[in-house]
Amino acid sequence: MNAPTPALVAPRPERLRLVGQRRQILTMMHQRLMFGLLVYAGVIALIVLRILYLAAFGDHAGAKRGITSLVPERGDIIDRDGVPLAQTMDAWTIGLWPKKVIGDKLELARNLARLMPERDEAAYFAMLRSGKSFYYLRRRAAREWSRRSML
Repeated sequence: MNAPTPALVAPRPERLRLVGQRRQILTMMHQRLMFGLLVYAGVIALIVLRILYLAAFGDHAGAKRGITSLVPERGDIIDRDGVPLAQTMDAWTIGLWPKKVIGDKLELARNLARLMPERDEAAYFAMLRSGKSFYYLRRRAAREWSRRSML
């Protein structure tokens, strides 16, 4: 009997209902943002760890410095009688970037012909004047040979 009639009870204001929905949406957005930041931080951490690994144990174009000098050279593979079956042989690739050559190209062609007689001076000069971006001069050159022939 004393129950309030629906006409007398004020309905819940629309503003209060929207505040609750807004709070739920903001909470969900915050959780998604935190998850995204964690994924981003994980990717950055992987990249940094890879860079540090390469800095510590990378090849550095054959140079042995820092931590890599502590890593021993690769050993030979031998059979039970001590006869080597496989050995690591250091080799270099010698290339030429004609567009990046500074100075007298004719003089450089003469020096290359003197150091690498498999081609003549005219062939080296033609390489230096060509529009090609790169030439291989010698592949699998011995390390001693490449040091001896530095220009």
